[in-house]
Amino acid sequence: MQQAQSQGSNVSLVGSIAGIMATFVASSITLYCLLSQVASQLSMRASALFPTNIDQMKELSTALEDVKDHHFALILISFCAVYIFKQSFAIPGSVIMNILGGALFGLWLGFPLVCLLSASGSTCCYLLSRTFGKRIILRCQPNRVKQLQELLFHLAFCIIQKFLEN
Repeated sequence: MQQAQSQGSNVSLVGSIAGIMATFVASSITLYCLLSQVASQLSMRASALFPTNIDQMKELSTALEDVKDHHFALILISFCAVYIFKQSFAIPGSVIMNILGGALFGLWLGFPLVCLLSASGSTCCYLLSRTFGKRIILRCQPNRVKQLQELLFHLAFCIIQKFLEN
């Protein structure tokens, strides 16, 4: 009986890892296809659309500004897709994307857009973690999870006690 549970647990773990990998690969392929369209409009490589420093971001902003007038929907959809992809998989670079959003779309469109995309991407990250990551963490680090749960209850008790004293 215990061997069947262990085997089912291993299948669940492998399924979770396969699920997160499949989600990442499918998202990457979709993003690559979309960015290939933008890159063809800009006459540059698709990898150049992921700025890693301020200088690259300035170059990209200038290039996208020229194309944005004729292909606004393509630039907007591409920006949204890249932002949500980076947020969903917790890839660093949100600050540069925030600056790029302001440079491309201005304050009145860029700020609400970046806020909405940040919330959407964070929600996707949470859902991916809840769907796939929970099983992986519980299987690989059960003692650590138990320690963190105990710490959470202890912290909650300390906070409630502090309120009761005042």
